[in-house]
Amino acid sequence: LIRVIGVRRGTFAPAVLEKRDPLLPKNDLELWAASACAIWASRGWPMEGWPLMGGMHRGFVRGYFAKTGLKNMWGVTTREEGIAAVQELIEEHAGQPADPWAAWDLCRATQLTGLLFHCRKIDRQEMDRLYSETCRVIQAMYSSWEQLAEQYLAGCSAWQHRSKNKEEADKDAAQRQRKYEQLKNTAYGPYAV
Repeated sequence: LIRVIGVRRGTFAPAVLEKRDPLLPKNDLELWAASACAIWASRGWPMEGWPLMGGMHRGFVRGYFAKTGLKNMWGVTTREEGIAAVQELIEEHAGQPADPWAAWDLCRATQLTGLLFHCRKIDRQEMDRLYSETCRVIQAMYSSWEQLAEQYLAGCSAWQHRSKNKEEADKDAAQRQRKYEQLKNTAYGPYAV
């Protein structure tokens, strides 16, 4: 009974029918978008990693973490606020030259979209629409996963150095760099998409 209820709530995938997991990508667009935020999604508990939408399965603790993150880090409590935040990140960089801040913001737009879906603030159709807008801008600006990831890591490092002390920011940057190298060397990982 616990297993059946957990599967229906999206806490975890059915043992035999993994493709029915509501948080796994259902099309190439979703898989691509999950790859764009794979470094963030693979950072450790409570995150479970790529390719889950929002980086984790649903559940009480993970749901609390996702909703708290939306509220505290993004100022998002409603569907409309979430969509507006994603649109703002996209519009700020659309048609602009590629730079670390653009990579940082656009990858964060995919993260935010996944979290909105994870928290059931948007449906799958709305998630795909936002992913499509974000991914088109990313693809127009960056020619490879490597270029996007390097720019994202540079933007993340700059942001960390603004908000944390140097030692802590350097430690976090090194951890994300190691995670990127690990993901890049994974045969069927996010950067093979």
